[in-house]
Amino acid sequence: VVAQRVHERLRERKAKAKVAVKWPNDVLVDDKKIAGILIENQYDEATKESWYLIGIGVNVAHAPKIELTGAQRGRMSTCIANHCDIEGDGVEMAQALAFDIAKGIHDWVAASIGGGEYVDKSIVSEGIIREWSEWAEFGKEQVLRDKPG
Repeated sequence: VVAQRVHERLRERKAKAKVAVKWPNDVLVDDKKIAGILIENQYDEATKESWYLIGIGVNVAHAPKIELTGAQRGRMSTCIANHCDIEGDGVEMAQALAFDIAKGIHDWVAASIGGGEYVDKSIVSEGIIREWSEWAEFGKEQVLRDKPG
């Protein structure tokens, strides 16, 4: 959902950047990190309830400088403003993007449970995986960094 919404923002501004998902939680534009997603979940055995806390960060107007070597090293970053014009300081775009991401997540979850009607979850899951695979770079070698220091 996040990669799709970032891609839409770039496309509607005629940017020709390549958007991809780097498993498990990064969104890349032209191989530079533009967004990150963290998900925590908990299941309460007593109440049989689950909750998820989702943290999403998207670089809209600024790309932080990331050290490429040393203990705090990471992936080069980028932002939407590096690929297309944005209005003002980017706050309006960030707010609209946040709304679109939240709605996209809501719609994705609602589709998976079928609005209360029975839905074959394997069919929904296959659709989600098919959509996600359009963004992921499965054939690309994934490099794991060693421990800092």
